[in-house]
Amino acid sequence: LDQRWRRVVVRHAGIGPLAILVTPDRSVLVSGGANRGQLYRFNETGGQVLNPIASLAEPIFDLAYDRDGQLWATSGGGSLLQLDAASYAIVPHYGESLTQALAVDPATGRIYVSSGDGVEIFDPVKQAFTHFSDYRVDDLAFSPSGELWATSWPYRGDVVKFDAQGRPHTQLRLTDAADSLVFGKAGTALDG
Repeated sequence: LDQRWRRVVVRHAGIGPLAILVTPDRSVLVSGGANRGQLYRFNETGGQVLNPIASLAEPIFDLAYDRDGQLWATSGGGSLLQLDAASYAIVPHYGESLTQALAVDPATGRIYVSSGDGVEIFDPVKQAFTHFSDYRVDDLAFSPSGELWATSWPYRGDVVKFDAQGRPHTQLRLTDAADSLVFGKAGTALDG
């Protein structure tokens, strides 16, 4: 769904999306606009880009809900942002020099975030970061079995899987750039 939406929004809407998130009500939330800080909502079948539902001072590079339904965003070199799930206003922000990707561990609820130094883990309960890996990434995703996978950065052709110590193990080496990855959700056409 993400890649299909990315192509549709870039070609026809002209908003240059970065973050694309399917919400609990199955609408699609997309960041874009001049500073990438505008959020747009589409239904399952798309729609016209008219007015953003929120305009933020920070760019939004990635979006994810945690296990409690809280909405999180990366800002492309700034802080990890917590957004109000109804108004999309920035509630608090955490850390600095965090880059574009985030993934919520379905088992622990901790948030893995890309940084200029590799990958950090944010504990939303303790509101604290710990360093996980020195390997720099462009995107992060948890597999259905709970393993953390990533695309590489700045060389953008490797897909890696991390072990528990934060060491990356190359799973796939592509000749073209890979900026994003996603696992098919259970019960969907992309399951497995």
